[in-house]
Amino acid sequence: LWRTPPRLDLGALARPFGLAHCRVEEPGGWRQALAAGLAGHPGTLIEVRVDAERSRALHLEYWHRLRTPGALD
Repeated sequence: LWRTPPRLDLGALARPFGLAHCRVEEPGGWRQALAAGLAGHPGTLIEVRVDAERSRALHLEYWHRLRTPGALD
């Protein structure tokens, strides 16, 4: 898992290696893409598009809650 520039075409990068490519842009799409990759296309590159700022905010909140006594109760 890593963050890449949004203009990067991961499908074009996957093709020379014989990898299938699937882009997921909806929350429920991840499970479907994973199931399809495991069922019929081993070696599938699954690209998941996320809102970077929202992801960062959620991660910061998570780590803050871990440091705060009683926050996870």
